[in-house]
Amino acid sequence: MEEVLQVQPQLHRWEDKGVKAFIVCIERDAVIRFMERHGMRVPALLDERGRVHNAYGVDAIPHSIWIDRQGNIRKSTVGWRQQHLAEFNEVADFLSQ
Repeated sequence: MEEVLQVQPQLHRWEDKGVKAFIVCIERDAVIRFMERHGMRVPALLDERGRVHNAYGVDAIPHSIWIDRQGNIRKSTVGWRQQHLAEFNEVADFLSQ
């Protein structure tokens, strides 16, 4: 989840544009501890049964999925590289239109 720390500064900018971000987790306590330790203010959805993961084809973590207002997947990214931040900003700009 360390990659979330690199994205966190962008979340408010994206939210101002109407783009919402959520963390979907399968392990409640570990995520709560991590978020508290880092002062994160991102909605976290608990998916203990894997329904969200299965619905969106998540088979690796981290996995970022960008969904438009109509529910269509616009971008899916597995893993984390610093270059993803620029890509994520572009996708957020596109989705905000």
